[in-house]
This record gives sequence, C-alpha cells and structure tokens, in this order.
Amino acid sequence: GHVVTNKEGKATIPFPVPGNVGTWLVRAIAVDTGYHFGQEEIEIISKRTVNLQASWPRIVRIGDKFQAGCSITTTTAGEYSISVQVKNANNPTLDPPVKSAGPTTLTVSVKENTPTEVVFHFEANGYGDVTATMAATLNGK
Repeated sequence: GHVVTNKEGKATIPFPVPGNVGTWLVRAIAVDTGYHFGQEEIEIISKRTVNLQASWPRIVRIGDKFQAGCSITTTTAGEYSISVQVKNANNPTLDPPVKSAGPTTLTVSVKENTPTEVVFHFEANGYGDVTATMAATLNGK
C-alpha cells in the first residue's frame, strides 16, 4: 500500500496492535517521485491496563491448607479498586479436589506500577488436577 505524507514528510497510520503484551518494531521505508529514499523505525510497547501474575503451589496433599492468588499491577496513572475472582474452569465451586476456605472474590486498591498481592485461602480435599482461573474487574468494569 501507500501513504501520503504532509509537507514535513510525516503521516499518521492507525493500526491494531495484537492482544498479547510485547514490544513491536515498526519500520517504514519511503520513496518519492524523485527517487529520494528515507526510513524510520520505532518501538511500540503494548501492555494491558491490569496485569495478573499467578502465584500457586505446584503440588498439595489432601488435607493441606494453603494460600494462592496473584500479584496485580496496573500501568495507568492513579489508584484503582480492582476485584479479583478465582474459580475452577470446570467446576465453579472449586470442590473437589480443592475447596475454597474463604471468599472467592476479593477487592484491593492498586496504585500505578505498584504490585499488590491478592491472597485466597484453600484446602486440598481430593485427588486430581485443578484448572483455576482468575479474572480482574477494574472499577466495576
């Protein structure tokens, strides 16, 4: 494709950034009708407004009482109320082989670029794998 620039040789090109977090290298190469060439290269960092980093034990035994949860970081300036819900993808009650020993939704206050721990309490009461998910809600959204 082609893009028409302004008198200073600049143009704005909107484009979607993939949903995954990362650094993207964008390179533009230009040529005009007089065969003058130019190029520009920039890095674009895509990041989510709220990031969750899970912290769960790999192995527990029947009868173990344990804590698990996540660390939350927000990249937007300010302080936010964030609710985190934990559930089993196949069994919303997490029971068995793990049952909740407390609330399955917690709300914390998070400041920009300040990791905040969210800790849930559980008890192992059976054998098998658990596929738990955590979902964050920022300011009720």
